[in-house]
Amino acid sequence: MWESVVTVVITVVSGVLVFLLGEIINEIWLKPLQKYKEIKQTIAFDLVYYADCSFNGYQQNYTPEFIQKGEDASNKYRSDAATLSGFIETLSWLKLFIPNKKKLHEASKALIGLSNSIFANDSDKLIHMYSDEVRANLKLKR
Repeated sequence: MWESVVTVVITVVSGVLVFLLGEIINEIWLKPLQKYKEIKQTIAFDLVYYADCSFNGYQQNYTPEFIQKGEDASNKYRSDAATLSGFIETLSWLKLFIPNKKKLHEASKALIGLSNSIFANDSDKLIHMYSDEVRANLKLKR
């Protein structure tokens, strides 16, 4: 009789422990990994979508639509940097398959650089430099 009760208790306790361990892993690793992948996807999309936004100084031959796209790109890169910076602050000690905080900070700084470079006099060079830095730190393919 007591053996069956002990077996049931051990089974229930081990089941609860396995459940709790799964929930802990889910909260401290899987959810942040999914969030990182979402942020990475957004940044990869923005780098491709706004790749043509290079002004090399504000010249008068640009259409208002093109100038608006450049302003949108600048705002979007800054928003991506802020999202990435906020994400960095939520990371726990378990970061498998997520770059380290230093690389994430470097990518965030490069996104700010991109945002600030859209209307710079040498924007082509700066945009390529900052884009490459973002890609390298987030391990994005070209």
